Amino acid sequence: MAKSVDAADSKSAALKSVSVRVRPLAPNSRDRFLAVFFIARISYFS
Repeated sequence: MAKSVDAADSKSAALKSVSVRVRPLAPNSRDRFLAVFFIARISYFS
């Protein structure tokens, strides 16, 4: 149980850092959509 919680914590932390890093680089909605899609793919495959 602790292991899965640990993995979820590290995953959410990674997603948070990626989203914070991507947000300034996504001035328009298309780039923001691609960033969200990329983050979703990372969270799905990790």
